[in-house]
Amino acid sequence: MFVEGESDVAILTAAWRAFYPTENPPVTILAAGGTRQMESLAGRGGALRQLLGDRLVFALADNDREGRALVEDGRTRKGGVWRQQSNGIHWCLLAPTPEFEQAMKRFTIDATYWPFTIENAFLAALRRRAIDEGAYGIDEATVQPAFLEDAATSTRAMRAAHQLAAASDDAVLYFRPPAPETKLAFAEWIAAPERRDRATFAAFGPILEGLQAILAADLDTPRLQDRPNPREVPG
Repeated sequence: MFVEGESDVAILTAAWRAFYPTENPPVTILAAGGTRQMESLAGRGGALRQLLGDRLVFALADNDREGRALVEDGRTRKGGVWRQQSNGIHWCLLAPTPEFEQAMKRFTIDATYWPFTIENAFLAALRRRAIDEGAYGIDEATVQPAFLEDAATSTRAMRAAHQLAAASDDAVLYFRPPAPETKLAFAEWIAAPERRDRATFAAFGPILEGLQAILAADLDTPRLQDRPNPREVPG
């Protein structure tokens, strides 16, 4: 399974252990190096599918504008569901949580510009604790990059961030981008055994269940080398 960065690897590994504590992850989780680098896994057409053969390859990305541009259909863009694309790779985007959606709708942010990144998959109050413990940080001078792609949305998001910060409302963390230098520190903090539970990683539950279902179905599917050659089947 390809994810965007090293912090995503740590978070997905911890999520698996939260839901399946007695089992090792059934896939190797690899960092692609960012959304841009994952574009090579999103190419259209059947050439890559032929190369993959029977092998299962998964790609999980943030549900922001860049991530949504990587997948082909609207159902995948909603998040939380694995869909095999025309190139044979199973893609899934993170599914926005109710708390995130509430924050966006509260300030009438157009869903086209919603930035549901992996950090935003965790409750704002939990991330505030991480800030207090020096394991997370935000850029207080701006808002999430996705908001800046549209003038009206940018203005609305900036006002929301200022209003929430003035009110000491933790929902501001959905509007401010994480400080890049704290992304890995936060991943390690959230993955600690004392926080590794299903409630903390609830946003990843459906994603891991879907992954399990695809792997289970694949076990029941004959491999190409195991399928009889039509010439060898008695007529």
